[in-house]
Amino acid sequence: MKKIMTTIICTSLFLTTCSNEKESKEPSENTIFKNAVEQSKLAFAKGDVEEALASFELAKK
Repeated sequence: MKKIMTTIICTSLFLTTCSNEKESKEPSENTIFKNAVEQSKLAFAKGDVEEALASFELAKK
């Protein structure tokens, strides 16, 4: 009986851990913001002010 209960508990824990519905194929707003800011910093460091401004505008939205 203990073995069956242990198996049921372990299986249910495994299934709930593996069924993460949080993942999506579309990037979140936070990810888009971070990427835009990073791109703008890189462009500014290269001296490409227009690209940096465009990336900051994207981050602002």
